[in-house]
Amino acid sequence: MSTVRHEPFWQAWLTFLRQLTMARNYPLPYSLDAVGPTVRNPFLEHLLPSILFVRVVSLLDEALRIYLDQESLTIPKSYRHRKALKGRLEFLRDRSVLHHYDELDALRDRRNALAHDAANHCSWDDVDSAIDVLEAELQPLGFVAERPLYEPYAERSGAQDSSDPEAVCQWQYRFGLRQKEAEVLAVTWSSKLLRG
Repeated sequence: MSTVRHEPFWQAWLTFLRQLTMARNYPLPYSLDAVGPTVRNPFLEHLLPSILFVRVVSLLDEALRIYLDQESLTIPKSYRHRKALKGRLEFLRDRSVLHHYDELDALRDRRNALAHDAANHCSWDDVDSAIDVLEAELQPLGFVAERPLYEPYAERSGAQDSSDPEAVCQWQYRFGLRQKEAEVLAVTWSSKLLRG
């Protein structure tokens, strides 16, 4: 079991993992109203993994900035890209801090392609692979611990009276995540059946 030495980053990492799990399971609440199998939205399948990939690589950049500050390290001017993620990666590789430099640099390249060219996209598997690489690098540095397991759920109430005179009834929905039966994230909304 690894120990987390930077709690604010760990909390940001957990927030990302929760958002990822919710995004990946976005069809779950729609299954409550579906007559047949729930279909995954092709546009969201194209967009969500790419957004989350960019986000996870930005977390890598944040962790490396924090590490440099904690260790009072300054990247010398001889590093051409010293103000960018590439420079941080090269500098920490040269100091033998990073053990997965090639994979991390490939993630940086992919992030740049996704961020700067709308024609590029990635898959959920690509996001999972990026997380695996980042965890392998960041756990020994004390930024992340073992990945928690989240259980997504969706609930719908029975039909209820509505205070809206235009509505026959309404339903309450809740979509969220549980960890060891404790809710860690949830969104709620209502849906109305209108008259006529």
